[in-house]
Amino acid sequence: MSQDEHYNSVRVKDTHCKRAAGYDTSVNRFDLFSGIGFKLSAWRKEAVSELNLQKGDIVVDLGCGTGLTFSLIQKKIGPSGRLFGVDLSAEMRRRGLYIAILV
Repeated sequence: MSQDEHYNSVRVKDTHCKRAAGYDTSVNRFDLFSGIGFKLSAWRKEAVSELNLQKGDIVVDLGCGTGLTFSLIQKKIGPSGRLFGVDLSAEMRRRGLYIAILV
């Protein structure tokens, strides 16, 4: 990896971590535009539905962010299923872990 590539990689990761604190609030604000067909929570529900998950399934949510789909996935896989969240940002994972504990 060149020095420029390394710098860009670090910059992207730092930016992602800094945005973690307000991520959920920002995403939920998008739902204010639901009247014009822009509702992220509906898209998350549809995406999880399309997975055709069953009780007991094992799910790896890559790029899980703060875990906004965790409760939807957990309802589908039940207590016998397993859900693993993976994200680049330690801050996003930390917030996702908090949500996972609540689920």
